[in-house]
Amino acid sequence: MYYYLEGHLVRCTEAEENAPAVVLAVGGQAFELVCTQRCIQQLPPLGSPLRLYTVWVQREEQSFLVGFLQEAERDVFKLLRQASGVGPKMALALLELLTPTEVLGCLRQGEAKLLHQAKGVGPKLAQKMVLELQEKAEALWKRRQQQALQAAYPAAVAHPTAGVPTEAQAAQWWGDEAPKDALAAEWQEALAELGYNAVEVERAWRSLLAEESPEAVATWADETLFAALLKRL
Repeated sequence: MYYYLEGHLVRCTEAEENAPAVVLAVGGQAFELVCTQRCIQQLPPLGSPLRLYTVWVQREEQSFLVGFLQEAERDVFKLLRQASGVGPKMALALLELLTPTEVLGCLRQGEAKLLHQAKGVGPKLAQKMVLELQEKAEALWKRRQQQALQAAYPAAVAHPTAGVPTEAQAAQWWGDEAPKDALAAEWQEALAELGYNAVEVERAWRSLLAEESPEAVATWADETLFAALLKRL
């Protein structure tokens, strides 16, 4: 089915069972996509360009599209539905409560109690989800890390031992207008793709700069900086 839909936001509405939904105009057609209230709160003004990553849910009584602002949300939604007893409504409830990063963290680290706080998720089901999805969550986490690094700095993945960047590379990395203590936009986007929000990224960045000077960090190899940021997230 569709990997994502890109068009203009027409309106916010409610699908069946009072689920939040958005209407997206794409090429002369209007698509209704079920989403979380968290998604609704982050939408741009009506009429704005918008891309939503999608999952097609096929059920006996009805079929519908689910939309996500982040690719990471889409991946975690699909992962959650692999657990027995977890339907689309419950998977959305988990993503309403937790970010994709937090969901993966709970599954990877066996924190069933936090999953249990989501609407409709009992303690037994939460523990069952951990048992069934722990290894898959770890695999997805590692894959998302690799994809984010590849998107930010392809050369770092192709040549992981490339070492310290040249002065020209460092200048391009930080940007002529960027202050010395600003995190490069490429890294912000890469970490956002992993599901981290701006506040989490900024906190990790400031934590790193409390230990290392901006001048020193600017000379680090890409994989070194990436690992240092993830360690603080």
